[in-house]
Amino acid sequence: MTIEWFRDLVIVIFGLVTTLAVLSLLVMAIIAFVKIKYIMNAAQKISGDVKDISACVKEEVVKPLAQVASVVQGIRQAAGMFGSRKKKED
Repeated sequence: MTIEWFRDLVIVIFGLVTTLAVLSLLVMAIIAFVKIKYIMNAAQKISGDVKDISACVKEEVVKPLAQVASVVQGIRQAAGMFGSRKKKED
C-alpha cells in the first residue's frame, strides 16, 4: 500500500461523507418545509376563523350597542336642553 492509495481512499471517504451530509440536509429541509407548510395552512385557517368571528361580533354586538349609545346620548342632550331652558326661566 502506497501513499497514493491512502490519498485516494481519503478522497473517496471524504466524498461519501460529504454526499451523505448533503443528502441528510436535503431530507431535513424537505421535512421542515412540509411541517412549516402545514403550520402555515393551519394558521391561515385560524386567521380566517378569527376574521369571521370578529365580523359576527361586530354585526351582533357592536352595532346594536352603538345604536343604544346614540339613543342614550340623544336622550341626554334632550334632557340637558330642557334642563337649561328651565334654569333660564327661573
